Amino acid sequence: MGDSNDDKSKNMDNLETAVTLEPVDVRESLVQTAVQFLQNPKTRGSSLKLKIMFLKKKGLTEDEIQLAIDRSGTALYEEAKNSVREASRPPTAPSLPPNLGYNFRQQMASTSQPRSPFEIVKDIANTVVALGGLGYLVYWFYKTFIQPWLFGKSTKKKKPDDGDAVTLAEVKRELQQGLARVSRDLDALANQRAAERSRDMQELSGQVATVKGLLLNRSQFPSVPPTSLGSPAKIPSWQLATEKDEEQVGNTAAAHQQQLIDNKMAANELEQKEKEDQEEEEEEEDEEEEDESSKSAAEASDSSLEMINSITNHRD
Repeated sequence: MGDSNDDKSKNMDNLETAVTLEPVDVRESLVQTAVQFLQNPKTRGSSLKLKIMFLKKKGLTEDEIQLAIDRSGTALYEEAKNSVREASRPPTAPSLPPNLGYNFRQQMASTSQPRSPFEIVKDIANTVVALGGLGYLVYWFYKTFIQPWLFGKSTKKKKPDDGDAVTLAEVKRELQQGLARVSRDLDALANQRAAERSRDMQELSGQVATVKGLLLNRSQFPSVPPTSLGSPAKIPSWQLATEKDEEQVGNTAAAHQQQLIDNKMAANELEQKEKEDQEEEEEEEDEEEEDESSKSAAEASDSSLEMINSITNHRD
């Protein structure tokens, strides 16, 4: 009888435990998935808090998450891991006052860790810069306030150094030499252009004379070849012209010759006019080139003088 009562009480306890652990609204499929997720070796190293947050994002309730944790044994694993971590942690040092602890840690750090060469060089550089800045500040204060107060303000005007005067004279001499060189180059260019123009005119005159000689030379026409017979060739009587015909032929030849002369004179005048036009164009081109060269030389001289004046004014 007592055994049956004990069995009934055990069954009631199991039923209450089942009701407590597995509520009616538990989704078994999600719980099984969560158990697999918690038992996965890849996720065992993560913290339990991150796992719970991840399961909540997936839509599991707190009861389902707790049930999955109990089934997977994650809670026991976390407790064992925490106990191992606590056991492996070194014992903490006794607490010290704040100032004493800071000084002690600073001394320990300075004695335990040797300083690198870079830190030593940096400290030396900082010291040198600080001393240099302080020295310059003292010098500036002395020159600005103490020296005028002790000795009075200096009224001497600074004189130009001899080196600056020599440099200015050298600059002037170089500019003058440059201007003279430019002038010589311009003269040589003008002479060269004149020589080329005269040579071209001579060549043109020679070519015109050659053409004129070819046009007026009668010896260029072949002579009448002699006949193969012993007696000279004679014009048949029926081809002989009358005196009237001869006069008409003479007049026609004279008119033709006069026309040739007129044509030659017109051609000569045309050639002369073209030659004059060409000479005028060449003279205009030469004048333009000379004007441009003179302008460039004038601009160079003006810029040089302005530079000299600016240097002189600056030195004054």
